[in-house]
Amino acid sequence: MNILFTNLKWAAALLLVMPACFCFTASAHPDDNVFLIDGTETWEFIEPAGTDSAKVKNTITHYYEATRYKENIQPSVIYNNRLRLDKASGKGKARYESASSRNIFHDDNRVCYFDMYLQGPGKKAKVQFERTLTDPAFFARLYLADDYPIRHKELRIVIPEKYKNISVEELNFTSGEGSPISRRIETTPGEGRTYIYTLTNLEGTMNQESESGNPHPHWYQPMLLIKGWFNNVENLYKWHSDISRVDTDIPQADKFLSEEVYKGNGSTLSTNERINKIYSWVQSNIRYIAYEEGESGHRPDKPSEVIRKRYGDCKGMALLLATLLQHEGIKAHMAVIGTRNIPFKISDIPSIAATDHAICVALNGNDTLYLDATNMYIPPTHIPGSIQGKDVMLLSHGDNQACRIHNVPVTSPSTAALDSVSYIYTVAQENNALQGTVKRTLKGDFKEMYITNYTEKGQKYALENMAIDLVPLRRSKIPAEELVSDYNMPDGSAVITAPIINAEAVTDAGESIYIDLNASNGIAIDRINTHDRRSPYKLPGRCRIVRHASLSIPEKAKIAYIPENFSLQTPHAYFCCTFSNPQPGTVIMHKVIEITDPLLQISDMEGWNNAVSQWNNACNRQIEISL
Repeated sequence: MNILFTNLKWAAALLLVMPACFCFTASAHPDDNVFLIDGTETWEFIEPAGTDSAKVKNTITHYYEATRYKENIQPSVIYNNRLRLDKASGKGKARYESASSRNIFHDDNRVCYFDMYLQGPGKKAKVQFERTLTDPAFFARLYLADDYPIRHKELRIVIPEKYKNISVEELNFTSGEGSPISRRIETTPGEGRTYIYTLTNLEGTMNQESESGNPHPHWYQPMLLIKGWFNNVENLYKWHSDISRVDTDIPQADKFLSEEVYKGNGSTLSTNERINKIYSWVQSNIRYIAYEEGESGHRPDKPSEVIRKRYGDCKGMALLLATLLQHEGIKAHMAVIGTRNIPFKISDIPSIAATDHAICVALNGNDTLYLDATNMYIPPTHIPGSIQGKDVMLLSHGDNQACRIHNVPVTSPSTAALDSVSYIYTVAQENNALQGTVKRTLKGDFKEMYITNYTEKGQKYALENMAIDLVPLRRSKIPAEELVSDYNMPDGSAVITAPIINAEAVTDAGESIYIDLNASNGIAIDRINTHDRRSPYKLPGRCRIVRHASLSIPEKAKIAYIPENFSLQTPHAYFCCTFSNPQPGTVIMHKVIEITDPLLQISDMEGWNNAVSQWNNACNRQIEISL
C-alpha cells in the first residue's frame, strides 16, 4: 500500500511501518564526515486558484558540508504519480531512477538525486527540491532525520484555518530542554497554525541502519503523524471501502470451484473443508507480488483477473479469497490491517498510515478466521505473528454494513512460531560417536519462514541446507538423500527426520567419557554487541525454540555427573536448560527459549546479554559417563 515518506534515501522503508518507547539521541558518530549544516523544509496545505481541492506543497533546501575529508554524497527525494516533483536544483545534473525496493514487483515510486562531490574539509553543497502532493489523504507521516547528521534544520507544517481538524502527533522523540528536537506552534487568528520543529545536532540515519538486528526504522527514528484528514474511523472506513470497490464477478464460478478447487469432490465437503480447499488453492496457485502503482496501492485487482494472471498483491489475494468464500455462502470480507510494523492501531489514529496490509476475514459460525494467503505454508487456523494484536477493518463490498473493526487475537509464543529439534542418541562403541535419529518440527511463522527460505532456491538447495540445519554445532553431516520430510502434517506442522552421527560430541578420558548434548543449531539467539549501539534490536518474534536430546548410555556404564538445571525469566523471554535421568541408562537434556517481547531497547541489552551468557554457560556443561 502506497503511503508518503520523506527523508529516507532512495527506497529505504518506502512501504512498511511497529511501537517504540525510544528517545532518539543526538550525538555525532566518530566516523561522521558529512553534515547537513543548515536546512529548511516546509509542508503547506494550499488550494490552487481555480480549484476547490486541497494540495500540499513541499519545499526543501539543504546545505551539506564535508568536515574531515572528501566524500561523494547523493541528496535525494522520492516522488510518484501522487507526489509530483516540480523542481530540483543542485550542483551537477539531476538524476532520475526507479525507487522500487526489491520486494516490490512494480510501483510508481521514483527517486531524484544529485551525485555531488565534496572535495575536502569545508567544502559545501546546496540542493533544493519542490514537490506537490495532490491528495492530502496521503500526507500521513514525515521522518525528521536525514541520512547525514543534522547540525541545524527547521521544518514547518502550515495548516490554514479551514483545516481545523488537522493536527500533528510526535513519535520516537521528546521535545524540550536537552532534546535535539524542539517544537513551537504559531497561531494566527483567522489564518491558521504553523508547527515549527527545530532540529539541532540530530543523528543521521545511516549509522543506525548499518547496525545488525535492526528493527524497522519506525521503531526508533523520530517521525510526525499528520492526523485529522479523516475525522473518524467511519470516514476512513468509507474511503477504504469506496476505493476497493471493483467488479467481483467470476465467470463460471461454480465450474471453477468444482473443477479447479474441489477437483470434482465439492458435494461431499463440509463448510470447514471448503474453506480449507479455497484457502489452499489461493496459497498454491496465486503467486504473491507487490504491485503498488498509483491507486493500485490501495485498490485490489478484480478477482477474475487474479485468477487469470495467477498472481496478485495482498489486496487482490484477499479479495479473491473473500469472493470465493462468499460464493459458497460463507461470510467473508477483504480487510485492511496495520501489521506490527505500525506503532499504533486504526482505532487510535484513523489514517491511511495505520494500514499497510490486507487479509481476508471469514466468519464461520462462532469462529473467525484471519486468512493471509501471502503465507504459502500455514493452515487457515494459524494467525501470522505480524498481525496478532492489531486492528483489522472489514470492508464493505455491496453489503453496506457499518464500520467493523476486529482486534486480532494474540496466541501463545509456541502457537505463533515453534521450532523444535529432538535427538535420540546412543554411544557407538567402536568410535565413541553419538549416533541415532533427529526430528525437527516446525509450526506457524517458523514453518513459513523455513520452507520459504529453502524451497524458493530449488529442491537441491533446500535438501542440502535442511540437512545442515539438523546438525548440532555443525559437527557432523547428514546426506541430503537421507532426509524424510512432510510439510503438511495433520496438526499443520512440518516435520523433517534423518539418521545422524555426531563424531565430535564425545571426549574419551580413559575411565570416563564426557558428552556434549548441547544442540545450538538454528538458534539465532546471542549476545548483542552494545559498543556504540544506537538503535533497538529485534529478536526473531514471539516464538518458542526447543532443543531436546535423549541419550542411552552403554551397558555397565554409570552416570557420574549430571549438570544442575537452569531457568530464568526476563521481561523479554524465558530461558531454561534441564538435565535429567528419568530411568536407568538414560540421560536427557532439554533446552528452551520462549520469547514474549521481541523488541529490545538499548536499556534492555545489558540484562539480555547477561541472561544469554548464563543460559549458554548452563547449556554448554557436559555430562560424565564412568566406564
